[in-house]
Amino acid sequence: AEKTNNELYFWGSYLGIILSIILYNLFVAISLRSLSYTFYIIYIGCFGIIQLSIEGLAYQYVWPNAVWWTNNNTPFLILLAGFASVSFTQGFLVTQTSKKWLHKTLNIIKYLDASFVIILFCPYNIGIKISASLALITLVFLLITGVVRLREGYRPARFFVIAWFTFIFGVIILILKNFGV
Repeated sequence: AEKTNNELYFWGSYLGIILSIILYNLFVAISLRSLSYTFYIIYIGCFGIIQLSIEGLAYQYVWPNAVWWTNNNTPFLILLAGFASVSFTQGFLVTQTSKKWLHKTLNIIKYLDASFVIILFCPYNIGIKISASLALITLVFLLITGVVRLREGYRPARFFVIAWFTFIFGVIILILKNFGV
């Protein structure tokens, strides 16, 4: 029981951090009147809910009677997070002023990620494979975008690249943990 309580404290703290990030960025979005920060809020929210869903806490505490949603939300949220992260990146790194191929490729990835609506109609085993593949492509290409913009001398790209490297490192640790490594 003690481990369960410690885990619940951990996840409560995690959720508190996610909510704090969302609220902070909501104020930033409102202050700057920035649509890209709105997409960042969506991305952070999706990521937090995905983690709670994987741990079974969303079903247990947030939507206990929504069995279908519990069984199908992860691929949907992964693609919605991908769509939001690409949209945020395009706004934050001002990719339309960069190389045309870069912005066009981001648009293609964004529209592929927009299949989050359709993914709800796929069986879970297919949906999770599609969403995980697109998430990997999205992650890698957003990092490439940050590096390209950094090499072009766009100063905010420095923060973006540091944040994405840190995030990818965390994702690798999470994957290793989930595989028992």
